[in-house]
Amino acid sequence: MIDYNLVLYIGIGLIVFGFVLFLVSIHFEREAEIKLFKQEQLDKAFKKAQVKKWTKKEIIYVWNKCYGEDLTREYSGFISQLERTKENEQL
Repeated sequence: MIDYNLVLYIGIGLIVFGFVLFLVSIHFEREAEIKLFKQEQLDKAFKKAQVKKWTKKEIIYVWNKCYGEDLTREYSGFISQLERTKENEQL
């Protein structure tokens, strides 16, 4: 004889299992969307940085804020290279 309670419990179990799988798939889909969004933002930032040319004053300011060092005094060779690069670009 067929035990109808067993069939009912198996059916309910399959429905719950399917719902849990649905939730897991939604979770992974959302993670993929977040990664894609972050990658797109990073791509935009790189494209924007390629367009923007930093001035010597901006580079020195950012270096001082990040590392607390005087770039002109401690890395004078770097500053002279920046100036030479700037001169070459203007030619």
